[in-house]
Amino acid sequence: MSWTQSAGSGTIYSYSTIMRGPTPVWTTVAPYAVDFVKMDDGYTLFAQIDGEPDAIAIGKPVTTRFVQRGEQKLPVFTMTDHQ
Repeated sequence: MSWTQSAGSGTIYSYSTIMRGPTPVWTTVAPYAVDFVKMDDGYTLFAQIDGEPDAIAIGKPVTTRFVQRGEQKLPVFTMTDHQ
C-alpha cells in the first residue's frame, strides 16, 4: 500500500440516508447521506455526501472537499455536473 494524490472526482455507486447521528458531532448534521463512490482514480471510497437526499442518485458525478467534524477532517462529496 502507498499514498497517492487523488483527482477527487468520481460517480455515486450506492448511498443511504442516516436519520440519527451515532455521536454528538454527527447528531448536529443529521439527517445526512453517506455513499460509496467509484473514484475516477480506480478505487471506491465511502464518505458523507452533501445534498438533499431526494436529489442524490446512483450514477451522478461528484467531487470531494474536506470538512472538520469534531477533531477529524473528513472527505465529503458534492454532486457536480461534470463527468
